[in-house]
Amino acid sequence: MFSSFYLSPHPPTLFVTHSLSGAGFEALYTDLSRFHEAGFANVRQGGEPPLVPNPGQFNYRDGGEAHLNTPSNMVALQQAAKTNSRQAYQMYSNLVDQQTAKVKE
Repeated sequence: MFSSFYLSPHPPTLFVTHSLSGAGFEALYTDLSRFHEAGFANVRQGGEPPLVPNPGQFNYRDGGEAHLNTPSNMVALQQAAKTNSRQAYQMYSNLVDQQTAKVKE
């Protein structure tokens, strides 16, 4: 599924069957300035930039939010692809099924 978000209330119509209107430039600037301030406030005062917190929403973090693409799942998928083995793919499939139950919790 492909969805696009546009800042303009009049998106281009080429290849677009639907659109969602959303944030305007004011909201974009508010977010941009908030993120910039979080990243550079100390630098202006001669300090080091802070580490940006990553709660694991987009990257796998051990003990973080549950994802289907865990490191062990990716190793199993790569092994199944390299060996073209039904048994290796079944192992990958079982791992994904187990992880799906965790994600749904």
